[in-house]
Amino acid sequence: MPGEHTKIICFMQRRGCQARVTARCPCHDGVFDVNGNVVSGPPPRPLQKYEVDVDENDNVFGSEHPQ
Repeated sequence: MPGEHTKIICFMQRRGCQARVTARCPCHDGVFDVNGNVVSGPPPRPLQKYEVDVDENDNVFGSEHPQ
């Protein structure tokens, strides 16, 4: 798939077992929550959302246009 992709990273604290899931873009130094909202960094707006489908072979298909 062309374009830039952001990986989801999970940070867990040893005590209390609290999990915080964020997506970090090292190219733009932005951090986003699981809903795509900006948590920190310079990005001025949330991530664009795309509808995707996963088939029985775990292939991911998505639209070319954001929701």
